[in-house]
Amino acid sequence: ELVAVLGFTKGGTREIGIYNVATGKCLNEMEVEGDSAAMMPHFDLDTKLLYVASVGFPSVQFFLLSTEAPFVEQLSRFKSQHDFKGFVMAPKVECDVRKVEVNVGWQLAKNEIKSISFKVPRKRAEFFQDDLFVPTASPAAFMGSVEWFSQKHAEKEGPVYVSLQPNGMVPLSEAPEEKLTERQMKYQQRKEEAKAPKAKGFLGHESDGEVRQHFKQLAELMDTNSNPWDAQGEDQEDSDWSD
Repeated sequence: ELVAVLGFTKGGTREIGIYNVATGKCLNEMEVEGDSAAMMPHFDLDTKLLYVASVGFPSVQFFLLSTEAPFVEQLSRFKSQHDFKGFVMAPKVECDVRKVEVNVGWQLAKNEIKSISFKVPRKRAEFFQDDLFVPTASPAAFMGSVEWFSQKHAEKEGPVYVSLQPNGMVPLSEAPEEKLTERQMKYQQRKEEAKAPKAKGFLGHESDGEVRQHFKQLAELMDTNSNPWDAQGEDQEDSDWSD
């Protein structure tokens, strides 16, 4: 139902637009940094990441696309030592999942072709990150040209998906619970102590702030224009105090 469009505004600004195909309504727009250089996008359907390289620029910008608002979010970027002349992505099956490599790109520079490894830092990299590496489309051809022109594509369910999980590598979702480090245990203890009910003082307050607020309220109730130590009784003659 949604489609992402990359292009230029009338003023020459580069933008990403998310449109609803059924209604033609633009749901969100986001500016792509850079001047009027041609964009070379690549969308990773598995991670919903959009990679945008630009001719004559040394960086690749990352955007996260979603079917829910705000539909497009700008993430970080990759910076190369050389400007891009061209940019393509390798098939997902070529990624080294043991190193949490989510994509492999190829950069055409002025005098060379360079491989770019896009990795996600993960703490428990010894496990297969099944939340990142979902079954992906096989690079094998879905059908031949003869089948396509014979309308055989209407009889097939769709592309073939393959698993990227190496043999013997346990999925992260099935990994045993991680043991806490000493630092993590101290942090957890401080959190539990903060949640525990605190002992109440003589006035029923639980913190210094509540005590200060209590006396502040008392001060506001008092008449600051009079001296509380002045005698408030009626005037008495000296004879009233004599035997």
